Parts: sequence; structure tokens; C-alpha cells
Amino acid sequence: MAIKPVETSGDNLPVAPATNFGNSTAALLGVKLGGGLVIKDVKTVTRPILSQTGDAPIYVRIESAIHKSQIEGRRKKGEEKPAMEPANVCNVLNLMTGEEQQIIVNAALESGLTDSYKNDSYIGLCFAIASRLRPHDGGKKQIREYMVKEIVVEGLPPLK
Repeated sequence: MAIKPVETSGDNLPVAPATNFGNSTAALLGVKLGGGLVIKDVKTVTRPILSQTGDAPIYVRIESAIHKSQIEGRRKKGEEKPAMEPANVCNVLNLMTGEEQQIIVNAALESGLTDSYKNDSYIGLCFAIASRLRPHDGGKKQIREYMVKEIVVEGLPPLK
């Protein structure tokens, strides 16, 4: 799927930071090889993480249920078990770049989505997700809070 990156001007929404994969993966598809052979996309096996930086929102279509990552948490030196459980993630389409990516879903974001959309009905829907760190426990800690808005993107092909 080819989605043109969004152009911005003064009043437009901020653009998500570009990654190293955007142009290179798109360039791999539809390439004609010698003998008239053509490369076509069959399945995305791995996806890079879409990081949320600062207060800039991300714009995504959620393409899978929230699930445990296959990547194990970090281990402390000499420890047998990882210090942390694998993160909860979900597959998304980055609407700003057209890249297939994953987002890390913390407990606050997961509860917001699963409370509002029963039986994983958030899959296939588009969202603007903004987050910020807020002081907690007398300023000793910070917690991440989210604002999630369901959005409609006109002209976006349906989820396969």
C-alpha cells in the first residue's frame, strides 16, 4: 500500500519522525527484475517500533489485537529470568508515513482501548494518540497519560 507522507504547514498537524525503513521498504515492492519478474508483498514478518516522542501525537490504524511481544525482557547479569516481562504491543499502519509498524502498549493505553472497544473491536480503526508525562507521587515519579481519539481517514483502503 502506498500512502504519501503528509505535507505540513503552520496550522497542520505535526509530522511523525521519519524512520530508516520508509522509502527503502516501499522501494522493494513493485520492482521489476531481470526476465520480467516482479517482486510483490506477501507478508510482513517483522515491524519496527513506532516511538512516541515528546507531545506530538501519532496517527495510526490498529491492525492487530494487543499481544505480548516475542522479544524477551532484559536480563540482569547472572539472573536466569528476565527483569521484565515482554512488552504488550500491537501492529499498526503509521498514517503519516504508510509504514507497517508496532507500538508498545502500556497498561493505561491498553485499558483505554479495551474498555472502550470490547472484543478487540479497535482493530481496523484509526486513532490519533497523544501522550504526556505527568508528575506523580509528589514529583518523585512520572506517569504517562494518554488522549486517544478515534478518527476517520477518507480514502484509506480497508484493512486486509
